[in-house]
Amino acid sequence: MKYLLQGSLQASGDKLRITSQLVDASTGGHIWSQRFDRDAEDIFEVQTEVTGSIATTLAGYDGQLAGAELEVIRRKPPGNLNAFETYLLGVEAKHKVTKDSLAEAERLFKKAIELDPNMARAYVALVYVYSYSIDLGIAPPEELLPKQREAAQRAVALDPSDGETHLAMAASYAYRGEPEPALAEFTKAEQLAPNNADILILIAWYLPAFGESQRAVELADRALLLNPLHPDWYKQGLANVYFYGRQFEKSARYARTVKDPFALDKAFEAMALAYLDKQEEASKAASQVRKLNPDWNAEQYLSDIGGYAEAEAELFVEGARKAGLPACIDNVGVAKHASFIHVKSCSAQRNKAASG
Repeated sequence: MKYLLQGSLQASGDKLRITSQLVDASTGGHIWSQRFDRDAEDIFEVQTEVTGSIATTLAGYDGQLAGAELEVIRRKPPGNLNAFETYLLGVEAKHKVTKDSLAEAERLFKKAIELDPNMARAYVALVYVYSYSIDLGIAPPEELLPKQREAAQRAVALDPSDGETHLAMAASYAYRGEPEPALAEFTKAEQLAPNNADILILIAWYLPAFGESQRAVELADRALLLNPLHPDWYKQGLANVYFYGRQFEKSARYARTVKDPFALDKAFEAMALAYLDKQEEASKAASQVRKLNPDWNAEQYLSDIGGYAEAEAELFVEGARKAGLPACIDNVGVAKHASFIHVKSCSAQRNKAASG
């Protein structure tokens, strides 16, 4: 037994105080502690909330257990790392979400698979690397989608009872614009891991594409309740989810605090501020979009990630217009992409330009 989870419960009237701590069993060193003060009206609801929060805090991608393991792993020579240790280093690199860190994450996950060909989680992680790379314009979708699908299929084949593998499969369907199988896989992932905040925020991140923005907000709220000390990468997903949920203040706040933002992060900030009629601030964020990616275009982005439900697509494109960002592709640009996914208002704009 490497780690020991300890806890205590105090009751006073209708109030409960639950204290838990994680200890390194070999050294007695203190790793983590947290206190929960709750009403005792529904003890079963409190039990579910607290156990779910503890599980997420300890075992999530950036959980306390992963952090404790990484402290040890960083002191090891690279040649001495096993598959799981290599995988954890890959996760750390992936969550930095930069072009270089994603390339390093891909290398590490592939190395983990070399060491353990049956590591389903490494294949799941590769799906996320390819998804990020598509979102952020690091490489074209036609190059990454086959790799993404292959990794997702391999993950499910290796571990069909894991919520993570079904989330990866759902992502693969989503990026190819296949809503029915994507939603079925998202539902399965949630059923298999209802208290995993990382999985819930990732599902929420995808749902607006299928017109389920309010469900996405509910899942994001649950994820934050389960993991109030969430890692930085949540902020990108939260900016996305709250934008489509029309909670623009929250969207702008989370987008603004993303470390090392990409053009998409600043675009969400600019569009949310524009909807709030904060035009001066929106213009500043929009100028950062152009600096980060001079070719950024709202309709092109939606097409690259598999298309969006009409209401959400129009909200996004109109937000770009309000923020002074490129909203639609012109007729010449569309002609270059045989499988381009059109946004309705942009098609009307192109038709008007062609007839005028």
